[in-house]
Amino acid sequence: MELLGLAILLCVVAVVFISRRKSAKKHSLGPQIELSNFRFDPPLGTHLQSHQPITVTFNYHYSNAEEPLYVWAKVDDQDVRFTYQGSVDTMAPGVGEISRYFYLKQAGKVEGINIEVKNQDFKVVFLESREVDYEISTNHEMETIANDGVGSKIVSASTNLEAPSVLEVGTTVYVDIEYDIDSDEGLNIWAIPDTECQMTYEGSVEKQNGKGIITKGFMVSEVCELKSVRLLMENTAGETVFDSTLEVDIQFKSTPQ
Repeated sequence: MELLGLAILLCVVAVVFISRRKSAKKHSLGPQIELSNFRFDPPLGTHLQSHQPITVTFNYHYSNAEEPLYVWAKVDDQDVRFTYQGSVDTMAPGVGEISRYFYLKQAGKVEGINIEVKNQDFKVVFLESREVDYEISTNHEMETIANDGVGSKIVSASTNLEAPSVLEVGTTVYVDIEYDIDSDEGLNIWAIPDTECQMTYEGSVEKQNGKGIITKGFMVSEVCELKSVRLLMENTAGETVFDSTLEVDIQFKSTPQ
């Protein structure tokens, strides 16, 4: 009987261990980072509506530090439409606390998120996955404004680069965008490199309306050939009301050390 009890105890410990390993998967490419004390607002298991933000807060310990790092919390599901907060602050060397929000733009489930960390060259250096549990239903109030801004357009867009151009990896490219917007709430505008290479692009700090010109930047952080940039307009409901492509011809190369 004692042997049987010991076997059962070992099985229970193994199940608990496997469960814990399954709830948090980490992948680091250099920096020694430990995340702990995860808190979610609203709590896990809450039933929410689309566009209702979920905030995750956690503590970190960042050792062998060389530089501040950028941090995002993203939904781990490419089949749903979601928005996530930009890296409004950085992970400084030492210990600290970080909060980020995200939300679904549609009904569905959120069962996992990724804490993604990039260095100053915008290369992913740390990734930790966490299991979560949220049920999301349709926000009918947001549905009523889903057509806000339809008919708005980007009149023209250009960079100050010749074609073709050769740039060093990590160089910021700026796109001047002329817009004509008719919207009750205003629209967000992005210029996103159309590539699978490591890259990042400027977020939308405030919505635009009427006619004007805005400059958006992006950066490619590895050797890459870029042929196009997506130009997007999105309304408050998270619906894309304008989507076009700016053709470019840029080679990003590394400078020999």
